[in-house]
Amino acid sequence: MGKVAILTEKKYNNFTIEQLVNDLKLKNLLIWWKTETNDHQMEIRYTYQEKIAKKKVMNKFLKNITSEFKQIPDTEEKREVWLGGTYKGIQFLIQDILDLTEYELDSFLSDQVFDLTKEFIIKAQNFDPTIKMADIFQALRNAWVMFGIQAFFDQKIELTSSIFAYSMIYPYTDNYLDNPKFSVEKKKEFNIRLKKHLYGEDVQLKNPFEEKIFKLIEMIEDQYPRKEFPQIYESLLAIHQAQEKSLLQHRGKRSPYETDILGISFEKGGTSVLADAYLVKGWLSKDEAEFMFGYGVFLQLIDDLQDMMEDLENEHMTVFSQLIHKWPLDHLTNRILHFLEDLLDTAEQCPSLKVQRMRGLLMRSFTLIIQEQIVRNNKGYSKNYIKTMENYSVFHYSYLRKVRRKLNNNFLAVVNKLDYYS
Repeated sequence: MGKVAILTEKKYNNFTIEQLVNDLKLKNLLIWWKTETNDHQMEIRYTYQEKIAKKKVMNKFLKNITSEFKQIPDTEEKREVWLGGTYKGIQFLIQDILDLTEYELDSFLSDQVFDLTKEFIIKAQNFDPTIKMADIFQALRNAWVMFGIQAFFDQKIELTSSIFAYSMIYPYTDNYLDNPKFSVEKKKEFNIRLKKHLYGEDVQLKNPFEEKIFKLIEMIEDQYPRKEFPQIYESLLAIHQAQEKSLLQHRGKRSPYETDILGISFEKGGTSVLADAYLVKGWLSKDEAEFMFGYGVFLQLIDDLQDMMEDLENEHMTVFSQLIHKWPLDHLTNRILHFLEDLLDTAEQCPSLKVQRMRGLLMRSFTLIIQEQIVRNNKGYSKNYIKTMENYSVFHYSYLRKVRRKLNNNFLAVVNKLDYYS
């Protein structure tokens, strides 16, 4: 796999982002292979009685929210009041279900994040009146990650022009690069033009799609001049190059030994959050860069876990879409949880990162996401594993399956109505 350089702070400051990415990718691959695969001992084990109590709370919420979703107001002023009330209900539910402290709730679902979410949606619709709500929510996923990074750095949580611009680039570029209707050749041509623009070169725009992307990059340049913040643009180039490599994942079904799918996923995820962090802070120390890259690797693995059936259908190869229906995903899923725990342990060594205050929140929320995927793709796991993991679930899996279906249906109905009114 190659020798991993041990970066001191002095060496780190003399490294290019490209060298840093290569170093961190190798380091995280080594950590991954050393990470345990045995069953993860969760923080909380729920008894039968506790599950029943949580079920009653959720049933009451579902009844109320289903009624609310049928009555979305048709005026913007009334919708704002309606959204505020709905958000409060979601806050109380999540605090109760996940047993969050006031601090954890405020870090995760504060009124401030709600206001910034509304601000983001309005700004996105002004930027592109044709954009769909589903694409805005996709962009918001990255903005929420960046708000989380602001919290990690103990910064003011705010929607900067760079957070908006970089998050909005996602639905445009990702949906284009993931779309099987476009040939690999067309995607390569677009990537070449984008790379030149990231280098600061003048590029002739080919279509309105490219105009939007390049306008978003200009927003970043307005906040962070290239000469003063060169590492930011190097980090944007790094994620761009990682996305180029990820096109290898789109070339049909492949065995685990044909292409370095794991390495590609690690580089794509790591560089994505590394760029997030540079755009939040402007510069990073060695320890900060190492944590952010590892956090990006973890989030990419979670994304791949969530999207494995869709990826399999589209013949996009990830570690999960390669293995689903061939081998049980038990140990791979365990390794993700251990990887996160080890990552949070390393954050303690970096005093500038305030991650430990949110450790319990991060473990519980991501565990819930993994639980939901086990329910969703139960044929990918052994019966013993499902039984073991259900002990750590807030709900019985049979009930979680029903909840997931109802929430998805309600969410789709809301998105469609908001599209209609926008």
